[in-house]
Amino acid sequence: NGKSGMSIFKEFLVSQGKGTYKPDAIYLGQVNISLIEDYITYRREVKGNKDATINHALTPIISAMERANNEGLIDSRVYADIKECRVVEQPVLDNEQFDGKSYLTKEQLNKLIEFYNQDTEPRRKEYIEMFLFAFHTGGLRMVDVMTLMWSHINIEKKELRKIQVKTATGKHQRHTVPLNDAAIAILYRWKQRARREKFVFDLVDDTFNIDDSENLYYTRNSCDRKVNQSLHVVGNRIGLDANLTFHWARHTFAILSLNDGMSLSMVSRFLGHSSTDVTEQVYADYLPTTLAEELDKLNYYYVPDFDGDN
Repeated sequence: NGKSGMSIFKEFLVSQGKGTYKPDAIYLGQVNISLIEDYITYRREVKGNKDATINHALTPIISAMERANNEGLIDSRVYADIKECRVVEQPVLDNEQFDGKSYLTKEQLNKLIEFYNQDTEPRRKEYIEMFLFAFHTGGLRMVDVMTLMWSHINIEKKELRKIQVKTATGKHQRHTVPLNDAAIAILYRWKQRARREKFVFDLVDDTFNIDDSENLYYTRNSCDRKVNQSLHVVGNRIGLDANLTFHWARHTFAILSLNDGMSLSMVSRFLGHSSTDVTEQVYADYLPTTLAEELDKLNYYYVPDFDGDN
């Protein structure tokens, strides 16, 4: 990924005529904050990259400048500017997006179970188990399933407690989810497989460092691709019109629980949203559309007997 980023940096140097050593290369002494700002603009306006992608593309440049600074090859003040040049990303609804279609109905969930029972591909069946576990635990994201440790699980209390990677803040508040019998059954199955001592699912090795944000980002994307490739096949086999992905488990939990009467605040807590405003905006079409519907549910009728009123 670093090489890919630097390849685009070379394109930038050539297209903007900023190469000083060669058309696609530059002397360390010519790298400054102005150049980096121009590169950020290039990535955004020419390549159409989002802020997160731009920040990852800056990593190899910042790393190179750090090394150059440590070896006394550049002015430390230049490095101080460059290491702070990452784009400030704008929060967008906890990065939740929902197109109104990417979820399974109860009938489709049953078809998924039927497919699992008949499938002969072991790894694909394991991915389905992970998908169902995410659904039963209130829509855990891929990154949280990938980094789920046995230390996060308390079988006796039927509880899962972990810091959600996607929405972790400086306070590192733990996300607590009750475990139903279905989730526990899946955990026992993975306990019997005993492939990892540290992590529940064998998506990463026990040596994986979850505090390495760069590696975490790329590993999550890699896991997404592998799992989703299998789920695409599953979705096709059970007759879906769109590609089934792991994130459907999250939307499926949200939609089914709202349809079955779970309160907005409870759904929001399961999903780990920062506020109910996020949940309401993402799933607005699946909430009661009028105040009249909510009032009718209360069925209040505290009225005197007017028939006997003279």
